[in-house]
Amino acid sequence: MLYPNTTISGTLSATPVVTNSLNEKSEQQVQAKSNDKITPRVKRLNDRHYKECVEERGLDPEWIRANCESFNKKQASERLGYTAKSPGVWIEGANGYGQFRPDNKWKSEEDKANKKKAPKYRNATGEETDAILPKHPTNLQYWEDLVALEELCWKIDGKPCIVITEGVFTAIAPNSHGIPTIALTGVWQGFTKKDWAGRKHLVETLYRFADTGKFGFIIIFDADANTNKNIVAATRELAHGLSKAKVPVYIGTGLWDESEGKGMDDFIKKCGIDRFKREVMGKVVDLATWEKQFKKDDSHKPKKLNNRDFAKQLEDDYRSRLAWNIPAKAWYMYDSKITGVWSKTPHETILKLVANETIARGIEADSSYINGVISLMKGFLSINDWEVMPGYVCLEDCVVNIKTLESSPHEPGFRFLSALPFKWSDRSIGCQPILDWLLDACDGRGKWVEVIRAAMNATITGTGDKYQRFVELHGPGGTGKGTLVRLLEALLGKENYKGTDFKLLESNRFETANFYQKKAIFIRDSERFAGQLSNFKKVTGDDGLRNENKNVDPGDDFNFTGVAWVLANDVIQSQEYYSNAMTRRRLSIPFTKVIPPHLQRDLMAEFAPYLPGLLYWVLSMDRDAVREYFKNTNKTVPSLANYSLEVLMATNPLAAWADESIVYREGFVARIGRKTDNAETFLYPNYCEWAYGMGLTPLSQVKFSGALLNLVQNELHLNVDKPKRNKAYGNHFVNISLRLPGHNDPLLISHSIEKNQGCRVGCRVDPELEQGRCRVGVELVEGNKIAETIDISSSQQKSVELGAELSEKQVSNTKEHHHHLHDETSPWVL
Repeated sequence: MLYPNTTISGTLSATPVVTNSLNEKSEQQVQAKSNDKITPRVKRLNDRHYKECVEERGLDPEWIRANCESFNKKQASERLGYTAKSPGVWIEGANGYGQFRPDNKWKSEEDKANKKKAPKYRNATGEETDAILPKHPTNLQYWEDLVALEELCWKIDGKPCIVITEGVFTAIAPNSHGIPTIALTGVWQGFTKKDWAGRKHLVETLYRFADTGKFGFIIIFDADANTNKNIVAATRELAHGLSKAKVPVYIGTGLWDESEGKGMDDFIKKCGIDRFKREVMGKVVDLATWEKQFKKDDSHKPKKLNNRDFAKQLEDDYRSRLAWNIPAKAWYMYDSKITGVWSKTPHETILKLVANETIARGIEADSSYINGVISLMKGFLSINDWEVMPGYVCLEDCVVNIKTLESSPHEPGFRFLSALPFKWSDRSIGCQPILDWLLDACDGRGKWVEVIRAAMNATITGTGDKYQRFVELHGPGGTGKGTLVRLLEALLGKENYKGTDFKLLESNRFETANFYQKKAIFIRDSERFAGQLSNFKKVTGDDGLRNENKNVDPGDDFNFTGVAWVLANDVIQSQEYYSNAMTRRRLSIPFTKVIPPHLQRDLMAEFAPYLPGLLYWVLSMDRDAVREYFKNTNKTVPSLANYSLEVLMATNPLAAWADESIVYREGFVARIGRKTDNAETFLYPNYCEWAYGMGLTPLSQVKFSGALLNLVQNELHLNVDKPKRNKAYGNHFVNISLRLPGHNDPLLISHSIEKNQGCRVGCRVDPELEQGRCRVGVELVEGNKIAETIDISSSQQKSVELGAELSEKQVSNTKEHHHHLHDETSPWVL
């Protein structure tokens, strides 16, 4: 029996004696025994493809119809699992394995990157490599009834033998003339890819027939083997692999000149089937005899090969699936754990792989030799800057272009280190239950949902570094912020995110290495930390992070390209909030709608089937919309801008003092002064007095001036300046003043929040809600005076002059209408 992990080696010494060949009579007799003749479904083959296959190639039309079907681009895309860029022919065997032959070849991203030719045939996503069994036009049991198949086969020394060749069209020719022939998709495709230990196995179909022990095999590749050493090498490898099943293996490769036709089908068309049986099938030789033309086989003797040459051989074999990641100081292997993904691989695995290769190749090696080979391989297979292909995300079944949402097959060249844990093909289910919940959690604010959508888009696409923002979710338990994060975790998969806390992030030098190639960082219980956030600023500011693991030499610094999500019951209290570096990066979203415990549900179980649809919804967001909602949130969503001002005052004591104590007046001058100066006249002593009254430690005088200037200029965007010191005023600010008795100026920060609260008579309508819960409204100031001209409602299409007065009845009607709008269901539609 040939076991799946059998390695490729061994020879066969028998000399073939051709005792008979299959004639037309015996074929008819064998087929007469079968009761499974049918009339198969007629597949559509357009005129162009029929002409190419039948007229130009000279192949049997019934066999062509049974195995080939014309596909347009849509059909081809559905079968391949990624976007086909050309129509063509789908060829599928009786074992269900097939290939697509496009009319116009195209290059994948990996082909372009490696400057490869566009492939002539394309495989479907997620299908393991296999051989193809051409379908018999009428006999469904052609490959299944092994007793009947033995009778049909070409016999050598009484042993029925199956022919193996390259290409379905080539295989159809002998099959149509009664010689069972299996088609490989390439001369090297008789084996699977090497596994983690460096071993290759026969593809499933070859293994199935070899394992029965009933059949021998005749390998007949194209005639260019006489000039192409690659074909000879592939023939030898396949022959030795088959011989491990203890079955006879014969070679017919190179038995005719290329001028008589490249493949068997060409030879049969030009020279006829009788000559093919006589001069090719009748002259095949056993493996041992065939190999006498080469140098004496010394594979049983230990070879002496310096480790540099051996490492170079391994580089050639493993270039597409093994790499030394210099920034991470680690080995990465493609497709070893997750389809389409490069996974971090322990040194011990590489050690075992190289050791097995020395055994398989008969190389004498000790541990010193093997370690030397591995060291050299690091250089040969090293990647200085591991860059995941930008603009794509990886899923279980394909790779998706985030701009066009078109899919492509997995390829090593994408350099993915993770994949989202579901299939793109399942996205048609949609995600309406999730969107309904999101809208409810945001209390009906459609634009807040769009902000969350934009943040999720930046997270999944790994473009957070372009926006330099982190998301802060505030609110008590049971409001949905935890559910939102768990939803995002499920969407990303555990390989794509990392949980941490501020204390660990700022004190453990190894913590940032855990963020390498992650799409999200989740920080919980953040309000309990009041220290410096230097590492967190690097995470959110596109600065270099240490890539250092315990007991391993530090790798190169890397930039975090994902998004940090902070969860807290209250806002973060940190010394960093005196600078605008954190304020401009912070996107604060409050969750206030508490769901009573008896109404809470297992939402993640309900949402799980809708994750592919949610991904589609997130990725379908326009790039410009992502920027506007995630980067320019305060401009796009005024209510969140108001909330950010509330957070500013809650986290920055200087802002809280300025709100109460400073007025903005152009042309005024405010002197800074010293701590001992009059607090009613000078800014700094006034601030110190306020801070002591609040039980706070004030900033030093030097830090005070810079922090106040940053606050009014960069965070409040006021036309305030701090000129050079002069004799008249000393150190001073212009265009602000301390609030003095009699000043009725609005509060410096709070008045902006009050102006845009929305949904309350006495305040201006929030513009973002005009298409949501509150479409219209009025602003009323003191008494019944109207501050500006606004349509009262769609049913009251009238304007009132600025400053005009409303009657008490009008005010009452307006209030009732306004509150009615506030309570109605939002028309925001997904």
